[in-house]
Amino acid sequence: MAEFVGMKVGEWFAFYVLDRLVSKVFSYFSGRCDLLKGVEDMLRDVEDRLPRIRAVIDAAEGMPVRDPALAKWIAELKGAAYAADDVVDEFEFRELHDRSHQRGKVGELSSSAHKLLAHFTFSDEDLIKSLKNLVENLDKIYADIGHRELKLDQYRKDKKEATAACRETSSFMLADKVFGRDKETQMMLDLLLSAGEPADGGGATTCSSAAGSSSGPGLAVLPIVGIGGVGKTTLAQLIYNDPRVAQHFQLRRWVYVSDNFDVKRISKELVHGGIADPRFVDISLDEALVKVTDATRNERFLFVLDDVWDERGIKWKELHSALTFGSKGSTVLVTTQSPVVADLMGTVEPIELKCLEDYDYWELFEHYAFGDQDQLGGSKRKRLQLIGREISKKLHGLPLAGKVLGTLLQSEQEEGYWRSISESEWWKQELALDSILPSLGLSYQHLTTNQKQCFAYTSIFPRGYEFEKEQLVHMWIAQGFIQFDSDQRTRPEDSGNRMFDELTNRHFFFPTMHNKFVMHDLIRDLAVYVSLDECYVVSEWPAKFPATVRHLTLNTDNLDVLRDVPKFQRLRSILFFREYDSSELDEILEGILKNLKSLRVIDLSHSGIQIKKLPDAICDLSHLRYLDISCTGIRQFPKQFSRLCHLQVLNLQRCRFKKIPEGMNRLINMRHLYAGAETIALIDGIGRLTDLQELEEFRITRKRGHRIGELKD
Repeated sequence: MAEFVGMKVGEWFAFYVLDRLVSKVFSYFSGRCDLLKGVEDMLRDVEDRLPRIRAVIDAAEGMPVRDPALAKWIAELKGAAYAADDVVDEFEFRELHDRSHQRGKVGELSSSAHKLLAHFTFSDEDLIKSLKNLVENLDKIYADIGHRELKLDQYRKDKKEATAACRETSSFMLADKVFGRDKETQMMLDLLLSAGEPADGGGATTCSSAAGSSSGPGLAVLPIVGIGGVGKTTLAQLIYNDPRVAQHFQLRRWVYVSDNFDVKRISKELVHGGIADPRFVDISLDEALVKVTDATRNERFLFVLDDVWDERGIKWKELHSALTFGSKGSTVLVTTQSPVVADLMGTVEPIELKCLEDYDYWELFEHYAFGDQDQLGGSKRKRLQLIGREISKKLHGLPLAGKVLGTLLQSEQEEGYWRSISESEWWKQELALDSILPSLGLSYQHLTTNQKQCFAYTSIFPRGYEFEKEQLVHMWIAQGFIQFDSDQRTRPEDSGNRMFDELTNRHFFFPTMHNKFVMHDLIRDLAVYVSLDECYVVSEWPAKFPATVRHLTLNTDNLDVLRDVPKFQRLRSILFFREYDSSELDEILEGILKNLKSLRVIDLSHSGIQIKKLPDAICDLSHLRYLDISCTGIRQFPKQFSRLCHLQVLNLQRCRFKKIPEGMNRLINMRHLYAGAETIALIDGIGRLTDLQELEEFRITRKRGHRIGELKD
């Protein structure tokens, strides 16, 4: 068998950036014959080579790659593209500098912009030197392209292009239909709806006989156990949202747990239902558990703990101690893949979900593959059904696989397309590695190139993390993943929202109970796989950072990991997902920001960081576009913060600022400012931020920059 290396993602980004580099440099040097002469030949060479580079990218993009040398070549090409992206950024800074300088009458904004841009930008000689180094690197990559083309011949023969157009979608999600689970559903409803009711003298129901009576004293814990993708969460959602269940229980909460059984976080969500509460930021674990006890005392509650992995049970015992004061019939519903967890936590016999039987599975698959489309002719539908049955048999009764692949097939109901899915090399056993279901890989392959990049980036979130649509779209835009037509007055946010809806419609993202979204574990495994270590979540020590990492999430409180981060100077994203309480953190964060000059995304909102002031080094991050310091103790900006001209998103929610440095109105690319009214009122001349898309609250005064007329743009 051929060695299976992996799938490459984001090659479209390499071509897009290189093409953009050529046009940007020509535009910048036009009219400067002395400088253009030095770079024109280099650019013409790059321009001439782009079609051949594109041909190799098109052949390799999204396909399984068995050749390590080919994988290495594409990685080098992408590395060059990232370097080119930084150079393009510098040219954009120079153009902004020149435009502000040429306005003639230099007002406060333009003169200040001129000074701060001068701090950042290279001289023309530096720019040309960077460009030459980049082109030399591209020369080396291009010299090896002939070998790559030969290797790709086999992929070209097998590859079937995804020709289906993306269907129009919306953010409104229809409730999932559940197939083949009638027996389990009725058992669970019988158990829950009898919870807390007086026992029937005529004897227990069939459900109670199997699972034990829940009308007795103590907390009932009902596990749903089964392998990944079998439908545990879907069944739990069906039960949770049943109107009879909603009426029966006085308090209901849903918490996605995953492999991090964080008792304090879970307690917060049980009390507040996922709604952020600043009073929970600085409290101890004991105080959090007391709040859970107070919230549940004498209440009949139903809590769902989804996707639990804690097989030791220590943390569950801590949480359990706070859940024993509810009314009779209170129940915790647990979904898990682990029989150990089910045995450890359960007080009643677990509901064991098996893969669906053939009849039920075909009903599910047909629902997603054909939908409600009655326009298909009888003979055509029969032919598609024959192919569909071949495909459904390869999915082994897993509902998740049926939903994802069925949705893909519904997008193009042509025999040739369905046959290409049925005969794809993804079904070969040699490719079914690392728990990646072939059906999911197939669905990924048939995404557009742009969708692939956005999907892979989502692996930057830890397993089980519930993310907001707006948050992820802003991150995509910050990384340059969203293409939009400025001439057609299309906002990047609109393009990003459509991208998000398309991925959600294909079941790559699932909505949660908190108006957020999450990736199923198997879907996230695929995202991690296709990112090939460009996105990396550190959760333990010692950590082995891959050399290719560009987007890093720190899900560990080990400071030694943080001290290693400055070595990876090519990082473009850094997210902190653990709370830190150390006097050394100020110095460590300063070192990180001082060395990572290519950062475009920084998120400190989950860190609970209590330093008073953002480090001065952040002012030198000329590429920074997204900064989230919400829910931190930061109260002061560096004086030169207004240097960050590329900054598009700034989140200051639940931060307590008493003073904002002058010049914040010079952040002329700011599109989204999330802050309380008190903080916004501190920003002088906020009306000059004409790219702002919205403000949650704006206090109108007679002061310049705060008049109602200044919000007209």
